[in-house]
This record gives sequence, structure tokens and C-alpha cells, in this order.
Amino acid sequence: FSLRRLSAEEVRDSLLAVSGQLDPTPGGPVLKVKNRGYLFDHTSIDLTDYTSNRRSIYLPVIRNNVCDLFQLLDFPDPAIPTGDRAASTIAPQALLMMNSDFVMQSADQLALRVQAESGTTAERLATLSRQLYAREATPEEIESNSQLLAELEQSLEPIEPDARIRSQQAWSALCQTLLAAN
Repeated sequence: FSLRRLSAEEVRDSLLAVSGQLDPTPGGPVLKVKNRGYLFDHTSIDLTDYTSNRRSIYLPVIRNNVCDLFQLLDFPDPAIPTGDRAASTIAPQALLMMNSDFVMQSADQLALRVQAESGTTAERLATLSRQLYAREATPEEIESNSQLLAELEQSLEPIEPDARIRSQQAWSALCQTLLAAN
């Protein structure tokens, strides 16, 4: 899972898939507005909605309002023909992975998914590595991620009395970190 090798659509779909939110339903409409209701200008109300959990191929491409996630991840300008996609790695892309509600929600769902697995923390971390990176975690990665989880839970203790919620928040932070890692 690396931003450098994935298109904007693949990043979005990968986040939905690893977090267990991807709706695999093929075909059919995604737009929830009347015909041409997604058209707007500076004087009208924008009704474009990109909150679908369907694959990116089903999302509308509105020329003057491309999905924010796509804009930051080198989605080609839909107003002009493009023979080759540009590829960049810029600071706003990293900021998107740190601050995006979509990424945080995906991390929360991934954390819930991993915590639902039976087994030890090390086994869960190994599962997480297989899900995100399609490889086994090294002993060093498991150790450092276990340590990070413990530190996160400890730092949350003064502000969150419920141990279960602290654990969920720590796992969510770890998942977001791993999703954003190159």
C-alpha cells in the first residue's frame, strides 16, 4: 500500500477494502440527485456527493468539482484529454493521509476489524501487516508497533477513563499510521 504506486482511485478503493467498507455491488447508479442536478456554477448549490462506499469507477466525475481525494492524488483533469497521468509526491498528499476524515474513518474501521480478530496483540499486528502490506511483519515491526500501542494507550489514560475506548483509539491511531506509511 504505497501512494507512489497507486492511482487516486486505487488509494480510495484500497482504503475502503482494507477497512472492510468496500461495497462490491457491480453496476447501477451512484448519483442520488435528479438528472443534471449535479451541475452547478458559482451561483447554485453543489449537490455532488462522494460519500459512497462503492468502487471509485462508479463515482461521478464532475469537471468543476472533482473529489478532494482525487485532486490531491494526481487525478487527471477531466476537462481535457490526458494521454498519461502525472505522478507526484507532495506534502499535501501526506497531509491528506494524516488529516482526512475519510482516512481516519477507514483507520477506525480497520482498527475495529483487527480488534475483532481473536489472538494476541502480536498475532493481530501480524494480521494487520498481511492485510496492509501483503507480507509477514518482521519481529522488529511487531515489537515497535506493540510498543507504540502501549505508549498510545498510556498517553490516553488521563483523558479517557474507559480502557476499551483507549484501546480502540490507540489501534485507530496505529492503523492510520500504517495506512499513511510508504
